[in-house]
Amino acid sequence: MSKTCTKCGETKSLDDFHRDKTRAGGRRSDCKECVREYKRRYLEENRDKERERNRRYHEENRDKVRERKHRYYEENRGKVREYKHRYYEENRDKERERKHRYCEENRDKVRECQRRYHEENRDILNQGSKIRQVQNTRTSNLLASKKGAPYSPEEDALILADNGMTIYQKAIELGRTYHSVRMRKQHLRARANH
Repeated sequence: MSKTCTKCGETKSLDDFHRDKTRAGGRRSDCKECVREYKRRYLEENRDKERERNRRYHEENRDKVRERKHRYYEENRGKVREYKHRYYEENRDKERERKHRYCEENRDKVRECQRRYHEENRDILNQGSKIRQVQNTRTSNLLASKKGAPYSPEEDALILADNGMTIYQKAIELGRTYHSVRMRKQHLRARANH
């Protein structure tokens, strides 16, 4: 079945018209394309008015909006996390600049938030500090024992392996400095290319 749009005058399939139980035939008289064009034009012409209306709605219904957002995030946690990660990767410089600007403009607020966090999590932070102290001692002892030691074929294989580990992670795994592992990787690649 088909119907003629009252706006553009074209005859189109019924699927091209929005449903509307109050109208004869159960469909709107203007097609989806004309409705879309009307909304787009209206929003362009009334952008400030619509922004003000949205702002007022959000202020008057703050709890309802917050609850709706929270429910959406809970139901779509993976999708939201993926979107945020992709957005950050595509806009890394812009996001860094935004965060830097926020910290500069809200220095006192940020300091207060950090102070409060440190007070509330003092035990956890002290525990983490002790663990890092032990790890640093072990690492420095291991580095001292390996300093200047030649690389084994197994270490070279790990350095060249494309296993998803960063150079930093490989350096920790091998008990070597980041700089020495990075230089060794460059050396091994240069040797392989010749």
